[in-house]
This record gives sequence, structure tokens and C-alpha cells, in this order.
Amino acid sequence: ALAEAREAGVEESRLEEAEMALMGFHGQQALEDAIKAGREAELREALASARACGACEDSVLDRAESMLRTLAAESELAAAGELLTSLEEADAVEEESEAAFAAAVREAGAAGVKSSVLAEAESR
Repeated sequence: ALAEAREAGVEESRLEEAEMALMGFHGQQALEDAIKAGREAELREALASARACGACEDSVLDRAESMLRTLAAESELAAAGELLTSLEEADAVEEESEAAFAAAVREAGAAGVKSSVLAEAESR
């Protein structure tokens, strides 16, 4: 449609506005798809692209940032749990490693990690 508009002699500034709006629409759609997919790397990439195009709604950006914090905290909690398990198996658990795991649990709770995931972590 933009090519046809160029051929029809539509003003270049209007075409640029239309291209920016289209980029914003695609950026927002990609961001919403990444939110639905719930994969951290995909969401991080889509969020960066959406910010770059500058045309996404603040509410969608906020939702994506919140979900990204949650996914990152969930990943950190899983890594802390794996480390603690390894240390337990090696009989090398120290107060510091237990404190780090407890901090990861608190941070995950504050970031909105699912209660079932938190309950499993806290049952250790």
C-alpha cells in the first residue's frame, strides 16, 4: 500500500508517518505475542525492538517489563535451587549459600513468580 501511495504522489512526510505507524503496530504486535509466549529471551528482544520504534502503548511496555522481571526472577530462583542442591549433594552447604537461596526466593516473590513455584522452592 505504501508503494502504491508513493506512485500516486502522496507527500513523503505522510508516507514516513505511515511507515512509523506500521512499524509501531508490528512492534507492539510482536511484543504482545512475546508476552503470550512467556519466553524470556524472546520477550527481551521484542521489548528492545518495541522501545526502539517508540510507538507502543505504555501499558503494553509496562506489562512486558513486569513479565520480564518475573521470568528473570524465576530463572534466578531455579539457578539458585540447582546450586543449593549441588552443594547439598557435595555436603558443602554454607550459611552464605543458604542466605543467597533465601534471597532468591524473596526476590522471586516480589517479582510475581507463581505461588506454586515459590511454595516448591520454600519447601526445601
